Amino acid sequence: VVIGIGGSYLGAKAVIEALTPAFKNDYTKGEPEILFAGFNLSSEYHYGLLNYLKSKEYSVIVISKSGTTTEPAIAFRLIKKQIEEKYGRAEASKRIVAVTDKSKGALRKLSEQENYKTFIIPDDVGGRFSVLTPVGLLPIACAGINISEIVKGAVDMKNLIDNEKDIFKNSAYLYSGIRNILYSKNKEIEIL
Repeated sequence: VVIGIGGSYLGAKAVIEALTPAFKNDYTKGEPEILFAGFNLSSEYHYGLLNYLKSKEYSVIVISKSGTTTEPAIAFRLIKKQIEEKYGRAEASKRIVAVTDKSKGALRKLSEQENYKTFIIPDDVGGRFSVLTPVGLLPIACAGINISEIVKGAVDMKNLIDNEKDIFKNSAYLYSGIRNILYSKNKEIEIL
């Protein structure tokens, strides 16, 4: 279960959805199912998720720089309670991983108290740009996706964008040029 809001989960969710089967029945034996929480305050959603998890073996990745953002904090509190009841506090601590600030915040403090494995959210990377940091790479890796290939692809694309000046060979230039032309013709809606 990946708990986060905004950029703290959307990049990973997009990659996982793009590179894994769309429906649970398509998963091969032993392949993990990645679920998301903490992006809303829906009691119905969280009740359903907690109910679903009762019969599952699971771990939790909680992603928050501060640990105090309302939606993920509530979801984590609910799931933490359930995982501790299911496995006991010591085992639950082994099943909870926090991706958070390197030195401050409520989640950092709790992680140290509970002895959670932690990964650091870089100070200089905003949420929407964090998919190539532990924020995105940890959930992606847990989904069974080769993160080395993801990072290599990102580096290759950066090199292409930086070095290829021919608009027809540079997909970023080509896309932005086409979008600009369409926008100038009042074609402002795009569905990807």
